Order: sequence, then structure tokens, then C-alpha cells
Amino acid sequence: MLVAPQLHPGVDAVARREHVTAAWLARYTRKEDVEGGLIRGELFENHVILEILKRLLNRGETPDLFFYRDKNGREVDLIVNRHGAATPVEIKSAATFSTSFADGVLFFRSTFPNCRPGVVVYNGDDALPPYKDVALANPLSPGWKDKILT
Repeated sequence: MLVAPQLHPGVDAVARREHVTAAWLARYTRKEDVEGGLIRGELFENHVILEILKRLLNRGETPDLFFYRDKNGREVDLIVNRHGAATPVEIKSAATFSTSFADGVLFFRSTFPNCRPGVVVYNGDDALPPYKDVALANPLSPGWKDKILT
């Protein structure tokens, strides 16, 4: 049995198929594993990164995307390098913002001071003000990719 995760109604059919395919390839068949359990965060992170990758490719740009982790385990889910500057992006599937979501971005900025302020992409309200200059974005909101790709 293949389980389709319940996604927000604004998520298009292609995104739904991508999530179902990813869950199937990972051999997850229980609805609980996909919706709120084992792979929800992984699917959300994968969706965000693929959307950024598609936007860059559709603009005719060569994607310059990275992941950052130091020897102490501090990490940033996505580093987008454009026009000579890096944008750190932390991706969380939670619907409620926590200031700890920005920890990786803030650490990256302190280590690499010439980078852009950064973005936390999460499943909640992106109308909240930035946290310590780190923008907040929801992938269901119009213009969320522009916060990363400016």
C-alpha cells in the first residue's frame, strides 16, 4: 500500500507526486511515518531544496548549492552561493517558530561574516518579523524563494 501524505491544499499536484514517490522509494508505507513521524522533516527539506534547484535551473543558472557541517556537528541545511555571496538556509518542518531554528544560520554568519543574513524556511507564519536579521519563509507563501535567491 502506498501512503500519500496530507499536504496543504496549496501544494500543487507535482509536489504531491514528488512526496509520494520519495516515500515509496524510501519504503515507507505507514501514514504515520510520512505525516508526522520518521520522514516528515526529510520530505519537507527535500521539497524546499528541490524547489530552489528548479527555480535556479528555470532561470538558466548553474546551481551552486551546498550543505554545511563542522566537526562539532553544527550544520546548515542549505547554502546557496549566488553572485559571490552565500545564503545560509535552515529548513524545519515545524509549524511553530523557535529561535533555535536560526542557530545554524547565526553560527554560519559568525564564521563567515561576508555571507548574506540567511533564511529559516518552516511550515508556519512567514509574516513574523525577521529574527536577528534572519528572514522567515513558508514554502506555501508567494515569493518565499525570493527571500533566498535575492
